[in-house]
Amino acid sequence: MLGDGVLTVAALTPLLTYADTPGYQTVTDERLVNAQRDSGWLMYRRNYESTGYAPFDQINTGNVGKLKVAFDYQSDLSQGHEAAPLVNGKYMFVTTPMDHLIAMDATSGKVLWKYDYPIDPKALKTVCCDVVNRGAALSGDLVYMGTLGNHIVALEAKTGKVKWSTARKNFCYLTLPDGLDVFLHQDDFDGDWPPRYRGTVEFDLLETGHKTCPLRAKEAKPEAR
Repeated sequence: MLGDGVLTVAALTPLLTYADTPGYQTVTDERLVNAQRDSGWLMYRRNYESTGYAPFDQINTGNVGKLKVAFDYQSDLSQGHEAAPLVNGKYMFVTTPMDHLIAMDATSGKVLWKYDYPIDPKALKTVCCDVVNRGAALSGDLVYMGTLGNHIVALEAKTGKVKWSTARKNFCYLTLPDGLDVFLHQDDFDGDWPPRYRGTVEFDLLETGHKTCPLRAKEAKPEAR
């Protein structure tokens, strides 16, 4: 935590707290492709088109003035909170500064589990633009978070148990034509968006975090942002 010129680094072991957890609906490729029609909020800006618009009709011009606070949650961090919550069924996922990931009951605000990534002090010395985290990602039965120290962490969405954690250089996220979701290493493209690939690229499978064989550039088509 940063404040009054004092730096406190997160513990070097993850912190996990558990509570009774509801059932979890798998986030399939089909649901992600059709996220605009989904009853949840499965990705940042809602869909691959990044519209940020939800077509729900329960709240409308006739009743919006009658809304009341159902619950609120305050973290113990004073830095900027810039992540959009993701919602899948009764699960709400939100990241906070300092690479904390929280799963809540979306109907009550009850914390189901919390994960605090053990940040390397070196990352805090080199990070740009505050210690914020811009949000999580969902796929299958996992929830993913990128960290200040250029790691990708995959956790079981229902329990918060870490499935894998992979150290990487700069990366971006893309979906291949066959629907396979991967993280792409920034060393493999020129830094612009959309990337202009140089030769071959290597990528990580979301399920395992393991680097695969090189992929020919012509086979990779990044999602528009």
